Amino acid sequence: MPGVVEMVYHHVFDLPLPLGDTRRKYFTGLRQFGKPFMSIPTLRQMLETAYDVMEVLRNLRFESQILHRDISKGSVLYIDDKSPPTTIACSTPHANFGGASQAVTVTATGSSLCFIKYLLNESCDPCETSALLIDFNHGEHLTRKQSLEHKRTERTGTPVFMACALQLRKPVPLHIPSILAAVPHSPEPYTLAHPDRVAKFPSTPPRMLINHPGDCNNREWRHELDHDTESIWWLLLYWTVTVQPKGEPDEFIAHSTWSLLTGDRWDRLIRDLASGPGEPDEGTGTDIHTLYYKPLRPLLVRLAEILVIDRYWLEDSETRNAPQYVSEAFQRLILQFILDNRKADFMVRQVKERPRRVEKGSQEPSHSATASQRRNAEEEHITQPAKEVTEDSAHGGEDMDWSANKGFIKSNNM
Repeated sequence: MPGVVEMVYHHVFDLPLPLGDTRRKYFTGLRQFGKPFMSIPTLRQMLETAYDVMEVLRNLRFESQILHRDISKGSVLYIDDKSPPTTIACSTPHANFGGASQAVTVTATGSSLCFIKYLLNESCDPCETSALLIDFNHGEHLTRKQSLEHKRTERTGTPVFMACALQLRKPVPLHIPSILAAVPHSPEPYTLAHPDRVAKFPSTPPRMLINHPGDCNNREWRHELDHDTESIWWLLLYWTVTVQPKGEPDEFIAHSTWSLLTGDRWDRLIRDLASGPGEPDEGTGTDIHTLYYKPLRPLLVRLAEILVIDRYWLEDSETRNAPQYVSEAFQRLILQFILDNRKADFMVRQVKERPRRVEKGSQEPSHSATASQRRNAEEEHITQPAKEVTEDSAHGGEDMDWSANKGFIKSNNM
């Protein structure tokens, strides 16, 4: 599947140790290679990569019945083709508007798939993408029975990027009254490429929720596609918080923002952003970007509004209750934002290699410093151990250099 890493080599062997113990060693060879998500050089390329990862996740979920369940800055790679975005002239019939096709594209696997370069008329191939999804160690095949050895864990993910509901191990509580955000309009290229999706999720205005639906108590709650999509939002936000554009004065990350992002008040960060307009210096934790990236704030607000209400509380008849709805809304909003701002300087300005620093003061919290995150690591052993986040490691060092060469071999010890 385009956008998903392909394993071409796998070998397991036992390594004898003193006192009769053994260590199992795994070697895995991957065909594609890329760079860490945090090394993406421009805002526009970051948004395009986030869009394409959501497209991959949707196809994995509904065409292959697979959930990734661990979206983070370590599981999303960026393939840099070194070519700047440009409008191209295609001889194929797809280019009648902005690169979008009037027919649903079908890949070799039989799934409908269309990445953002095609929608932006920058590629004649709907399957061309700069995103690469790796690390399926916590993935789940929904139609396959789990053995006792590989028993499914109810909560997986990487601290900072986990969905709020997964941190809580239950749906995010619904505050009454609450506003259910509007189903956003579909950009014309998206409508032409995905008429079936647009028909399933027609644009609707916001509405007020004044009570809980009465039949929610017996619903099954589990990790679903919308939780992986929320992880994309946290990934997008993390990039925005930590990067510093070239040619602009250095700015520090406010302690209030960093504490909300890396601590256990993640739900407040979403509510603060979705609560409406407010000055970023009011101490609410919404000073999430440099002044240069202030035009990005409306997009982050609209995405947060989609996440405020957990779909668990919505009626069965509500279209926004579908697992793929958050992805649908996010992709529409991100594509429209790129279309509206594609030529703006803040979209294409390169960022510095060194990330923003947290303002001086008390020691920055680690990714697993809170009680909930410690319990998460100790009881369920989710993903790799979280690394401490400091001023000089806001981007985080990746465990492996995925951009080394095509012959890269990954080694794990157990």
